[in-house]
Amino acid sequence: GVAQGMREDGRARLDLRHLAIECSIFAHTCGSARVTLGNTEAIVGVVAELSEPESDAPDAGRISVSVGAAGNLALPDYGGTDAVTFLEAALAPLYSHKALGPALRPLCISRGAQCWELRVHAQLISCDGCPLDALALGVRAALQSTRVPRMTAVGGGEGGPPPSGGAPLDLDLDESLDESLPFDASGVPLFLTVSNLGPHLVADCSAAERRAAGSALSLGLNAAGEVC
Repeated sequence: GVAQGMREDGRARLDLRHLAIECSIFAHTCGSARVTLGNTEAIVGVVAELSEPESDAPDAGRISVSVGAAGNLALPDYGGTDAVTFLEAALAPLYSHKALGPALRPLCISRGAQCWELRVHAQLISCDGCPLDALALGVRAALQSTRVPRMTAVGGGEGGPPPSGGAPLDLDLDESLDESLPFDASGVPLFLTVSNLGPHLVADCSAAERRAAGSALSLGLNAAGEVC
């Protein structure tokens, strides 16, 4: 058992279940992915829309994430909070300007006026224990496959200042796929959920293990292994 360092499915305490990732599964999105982590499966799609930069990050684009799940999915109990609402709120800080910084700057079209917003939707198809971990893996994989059209503000240049006097922004869109901008997702954080079974910590619990666990902690970790 866990006390001897071996779980029912043969994993050691901190081993993850089998992970499979398939990228670019949809033709009509900017990026997409399918992730299976054990018996948990999620599909993720990314579309790019024109938006305005956030006031505290005028030289950067934006990422927003929504989560969907079928009503009959057995999701973990998050202390009475609606599970989908909890998952969306937990994921959001991973894609903020504070977390990603430089990776969002190429999405800026005109400083303080226009940027690309990557709208990410993650749909849980099945759930067996740790949906937050699988969703974060799927979002990162979909972002890694994302490409957005190259667009410049005429007269201001890419990332340049907006026109003076409140004049409408004149944008030039390059429709060539060869000139599209890949999104650098190498620094996108991931989640790792650990639970305690008795005095022992175990990673990536199945639903059965989760029900037997005393508590669970999900850690957002960046590429340097730092908690974020």
